[in-house]
Amino acid sequence: MSEAIVIRDLVTHYEGRCILNKINLTIDSGETVVILGQSGCGKTTLLRHIIGLNKPTSGEIYIKGKNIFEIDSEEFDEIRKKIGVLFQSAALFNSMLVEDNIALPLREHTKLDESIIKIMTKMKLEMVGLSGFDHLMPSQLSSGMKKRAGLARALAMDPEILLCDEPSAGLDPIIAAGIDNLILQLHKTFKMTIIVVTHEIKSAFTIANKLVLLYKGNIMFTGKPEELKNNDNRYIQRFLGGIPDEEEYFKKPYIDTFMSD
Repeated sequence: MSEAIVIRDLVTHYEGRCILNKINLTIDSGETVVILGQSGCGKTTLLRHIIGLNKPTSGEIYIKGKNIFEIDSEEFDEIRKKIGVLFQSAALFNSMLVEDNIALPLREHTKLDESIIKIMTKMKLEMVGLSGFDHLMPSQLSSGMKKRAGLARALAMDPEILLCDEPSAGLDPIIAAGIDNLILQLHKTFKMTIIVVTHEIKSAFTIANKLVLLYKGNIMFTGKPEELKNNDNRYIQRFLGGIPDEEEYFKKPYIDTFMSD
């Protein structure tokens, strides 16, 4: 199996704080990798590095064998065309129709005739269950529909790699399960490499081939879902069970602050 993404000794500091600490991770082509962790542990920062939105303090990221921090912008743009991104907020343009949001990457990066773009746009919307919603504005969509529209746009260029940042965040359990099912179907049908950042445990175990658990900027665990579930590390079991750390949240300074309010 070929390597889609290789991350080596990735370090990121922000205002004196270490966000990522020597991250090493290999993602094979066709894998669905879910990156788990508490808020602020560096999940989204890692995703932003992979798509080149931010540069790390040090380290390397290879996509299809090329170090994205050493190649020129034109070469990286060609790599980006094979990467689809579903942002946490869906990031739709509110001033554009749904169909124009999905068509935007095709208009920007291809020379396809407008009639072909319209056909492809309808195909992507049908793929995510939004057939017939092309002439609506984003403001007319529910939160779940916005996520689906964002996913359709991420798929517009038929990417080899799909990155999803908190795809089910803020959604009710039924809609969230629908998004998970979409990701499963995409993996099954197109064999694409999928990386999902989330803190939703149920979602992670539903869609992942490989799980990565970040803790305070470090990789605490990498492996199969069953291996994580059976790991006896105290923090891992608390994280999976949603059990608060009483030593952290009920120590004296917190109690003093609470009592003084």
